[in-house]
Amino acid sequence: MKMTSDRHGKGTIRGSYAYEQDALVGSLTHEAIGRVLGLPTPSEPADFPVLVLAEARSLIKDKVELSSHRSRILMRVATFTSVYINRYRPGLGWEFLGAELPLDSGRIDLAWMNDEGFVFFDELKTTRHGSRMSPADKKQVEGYTNSGFNQLGEMFLGVRFLPLMYPASAKLVTRKPSSTKFQFAPLITTTLNVDAVRESK
Repeated sequence: MKMTSDRHGKGTIRGSYAYEQDALVGSLTHEAIGRVLGLPTPSEPADFPVLVLAEARSLIKDKVELSSHRSRILMRVATFTSVYINRYRPGLGWEFLGAELPLDSGRIDLAWMNDEGFVFFDELKTTRHGSRMSPADKKQVEGYTNSGFNQLGEMFLGVRFLPLMYPASAKLVTRKPSSTKFQFAPLITTTLNVDAVRESK
């Protein structure tokens, strides 16, 4: 299966209000993650933050016009990118498919596929989400889960809901392809065990 990303061009993004900056930070974080994942992993762990910061700075320089916003946005994007890659990057055997991929229910933040063809989506939250998933979040991830099963059937594992500021609130959202009942399970491990996920459905 091949999935492609309908990426934004190298346009300028203006932002004045907090909610606009939150949306901007989310979009830039997805793109920064994609950039970093496409690069060789540094041999020295101490070099990784330098790599992330350099990629985030390059991205923000192109995308954020107002220099007064750049430093704040840079630190948030670099921090969230590091948190995701260090905590949630799947293990060996998983291939990154892309960021902000179009589905019939919207755009999924990130998508992964393993060497057997199993796929899961990641929905990242870069704002101050607390211990509970909001009704809007629930509706969103249910829509993405339905889209995944409609497109991929049994090869779809589910959606990881990842509030990056609150890792204890992370969940795996899935359901049986033949059912409309969703399962919301705490995300105990950061790498999905395909057999365990399939048995839990």
